[in-house]
Amino acid sequence: MTGTAAGKQPNENSDEEGVGQISRQAIARLSNWKTQQHGISANLSGFHPNLDADQAGNPFPQRQYQALCRYEPPKPNRFQLPTPEAVHAATPQRVDGMQCGEPQKSREKLPHSLTGFEEVVAAWLKHENCLEIIKKAWIEGHTGSRQLRLCKKLMHTKKELIAWNKREVNCVQNNIQSLRDQIGEGQKTPSDDNTRKEQEMQAQLNHCSKIGDFARQIKGGSLRASSTFPGDRHLIDVWSPSSSNKDGTRIYYEDITFRDLLLDSSLRGGGIYIVDSARIRINNCFFIHFTTQGILVYNGHETFISSLFLGQHLTVGGDRDDKYFSGTAIELASNDNSITDVAIFSAATGIVLRGQANMVTGVHCYKKATYFGGVGILVKLPSNSQTRINNCYMDYTAIVLEDPVQVQISNGFFLGDANVLLRSVQGRISGLNIVENMFSGDASRMKPIVKLEGEFTNIDQVVIDRNNVDGMSLKSTVGKLTMAGKRDLMGCRFFAPFAIS
Repeated sequence: MTGTAAGKQPNENSDEEGVGQISRQAIARLSNWKTQQHGISANLSGFHPNLDADQAGNPFPQRQYQALCRYEPPKPNRFQLPTPEAVHAATPQRVDGMQCGEPQKSREKLPHSLTGFEEVVAAWLKHENCLEIIKKAWIEGHTGSRQLRLCKKLMHTKKELIAWNKREVNCVQNNIQSLRDQIGEGQKTPSDDNTRKEQEMQAQLNHCSKIGDFARQIKGGSLRASSTFPGDRHLIDVWSPSSSNKDGTRIYYEDITFRDLLLDSSLRGGGIYIVDSARIRINNCFFIHFTTQGILVYNGHETFISSLFLGQHLTVGGDRDDKYFSGTAIELASNDNSITDVAIFSAATGIVLRGQANMVTGVHCYKKATYFGGVGILVKLPSNSQTRINNCYMDYTAIVLEDPVQVQISNGFFLGDANVLLRSVQGRISGLNIVENMFSGDASRMKPIVKLEGEFTNIDQVVIDRNNVDGMSLKSTVGKLTMAGKRDLMGCRFFAPFAIS
């Protein structure tokens, strides 16, 4: 595969000494092949097609690629994207690598697909269009020095493969269903011809299934926003153009897993945006430098979020810039979701719940303190909450409930005057349980563990009991009083003066 026509000798202006050829070594240094499925993007590494010889069978000269493979650009600080000046100052051979956000530390790895990625690559290479895409992109003419032409050819090839991968993955689910239907129809009328066609379709089905499995799981590595990344977007969008974004009655995505990822939004936009999806898992990920939402889920249901760290800035608490933190770590505008074992270390708001039947367990919020206007967990959806918050550690940040209906807060620990704020929207509280929690604060302030904001006129089935305090004012809906009485002519009478405070 060459940049000149077969049988012609390269002239002085052509890509001499293999500069116009693709070698295994040069392709290996790209390390940023991407795949996109319905807006899901991930960097891939390890794409090594066997293209070490030209069409005549002659080995490619490697002298030109030695500097390409030895050179390492200056490594910027961790979690910091290279500046455009640093990118353009690097040698032309490595410009593509720096723009692609290669690992900045040896312990960082680029994202890759699920186990068996080599099989997916092999399946791609068997596709009738894959090598044709590479050939057409590679023979594209470019101007400039030999090194610059090589860089342009590699970048152009990568761009064409990205576009092809997107087209291939976007239609893979439809292809799988179509092939299954055709195989089923062929099995109804057995014949030698149908058997041969069935074998061909089964091979295509295996190919599509590998690509489909690959597209459903993104794991391991780092994704960073560039300096030109739009501030109102997210690094990963699970979003379909068919989504109405209104009623949420249809599901377009299902069974997708994000695992072991570092998502750095570079203070430009958010992390993951999921719309009209079901049974999505986000596990063991690290979200930093978001300005909108680390995770935003809209419509759909059953998104399981577990074992995450989220923060706008890297801090371990007590940050002097605490008052300036912004953004929301997790926002769920959908039903039946679960948040488990999550630490939120810097944001204006930790968790916002706008749907029903959500469960929050084992969350540690020590982001923007309530004193500076921060909120740990905000339960909106007035009069229709149906939310459970259990075993959470609210570290100097409060839980805010708007017209709570069927909400339970239990077995939590509230530190630093953190409490529960009941905010009136329509003036209703029903089915609220705040039980068996621990509260600790400043004894000089004696802030109440439960505070009202606004007037409530419709109150029913509220239980605030079995909580304990240290340096805060205990509130309860259940009163107990022990007193002595004496017998008189009317029998035994006891007077228990409960004071309402």
